[in-house]
Amino acid sequence: MYGNRLMLRQLFINLIQNALEATEEGDCIDISADAKNGNIVFKICDTGIGMDSEIAASIFEPFVTHKKDGTGLGMVVVKNIVDAHEGNIRVKSIRDQGTEIIVEFPIRYQNKEIL
Repeated sequence: MYGNRLMLRQLFINLIQNALEATEEGDCIDISADAKNGNIVFKICDTGIGMDSEIAASIFEPFVTHKKDGTGLGMVVVKNIVDAHEGNIRVKSIRDQGTEIIVEFPIRYQNKEIL
C-alpha cells in the first residue's frame, strides 16, 4: 500500500489513543490487519465503554465530543486521512461492550501522490 506516512501514523495514533481512553484495567484492545477483496483492512477493537448509536453517528462531526477533555477533532482528522487515501471507515459499537473501527484502503501497486 502506498500512502502518506505521516498521515497514516496520525490516523493510527488517534484510533489507538481513543481505544486506550475507552478502556480500563482488564479491558482488551486488539489491532489487526488483513488483505481482503483488493483492500488492506485494519481493525482496532476494544472491550471498553462503547457508544450508543447516537454518539457513534456523530463522531466524524467537527467539534462534537463526548469526552470530558476532548476537542472533537480526532476522528475528523481520521476521516480526512481515510478519504485522502481513497479508503473507507466503519464504526461498530455497543454501549458497555466495546467498539470496533474498521479502516479499508485499496491495495496499490504503483505510487500515487497523496497530499
